[in-house]
Amino acid sequence: MKLASKTPEHGAGDVYRRLAGRVGSAKVVTATARDSRVFFYNAMRFGTLYEDAGEYLYDRRYLKRVLKQLPRRSGEFGFFLQEVKTQNVS
Repeated sequence: MKLASKTPEHGAGDVYRRLAGRVGSAKVVTATARDSRVFFYNAMRFGTLYEDAGEYLYDRRYLKRVLKQLPRRSGEFGFFLQEVKTQNVS
């Protein structure tokens, strides 16, 4: 399970790497194993299919979360973010 979660093309691998720095490897292995069990249970019980969203979709969602939190986190350090308007040069 640990090896499968570390593969770059699997969504669980992205979750594993993101959480491993915060909570430690042992807890993340348990969490990703639980996710796999939940996916399997839902497939058996309700007939739902598991489709891995893939690395690209996960990265887009992660970037969206980070950008949403950026103004608040920068404010904690005393910074103020302001949008910069750029001109298209052809």
